Amino acid sequence: MKRRKKHNKYERWARIGRMSVRDKAILWLPGIKENASILINDITHKPAVCTQGTLSALSDIAFLWSINCAVFCRDEFGINYMQTITVSARAPYRRKSLDDIMTTRHQALIQSCNSNHFLAAGWLASPNGIEYDDVASEAIYDKFGCWEHLTPAEFENGKEESE
Repeated sequence: MKRRKKHNKYERWARIGRMSVRDKAILWLPGIKENASILINDITHKPAVCTQGTLSALSDIAFLWSINCAVFCRDEFGINYMQTITVSARAPYRRKSLDDIMTTRHQALIQSCNSNHFLAAGWLASPNGIEYDDVASEAIYDKFGCWEHLTPAEFENGKEESE
């Protein structure tokens, strides 16, 4: 006769948590909700409701994260462009353990872009390991207003014209 597995509260909670974020991603862009990150639906690319259970699942359960870091730039001719790096975890990690690694990688990406073209920086993180190509990630970033900032040169020109 086959014996049943023992009840494990953590494993049950982890399965429920993984199901609650199966079609979600986390987006951070400056200017959205006072620089807070927002939860978006991965299919519709619209903001999703973040419950307490979803929030605790994202912070306490280890996921196979895929994080797309981006820097948004505009050249002197007004052409927008984006530099990105995608970092995918090879093993499940909790969100907190990736903070330092991703901060250093994102800072390095920001330092590598032309400072006169710099508009903003942002990231898109998927707890399900979904890797976004440049076209898909740019569509999501654009939907939430990544190009609505001024470069340092545009800001200086605006100041001179107003004086």
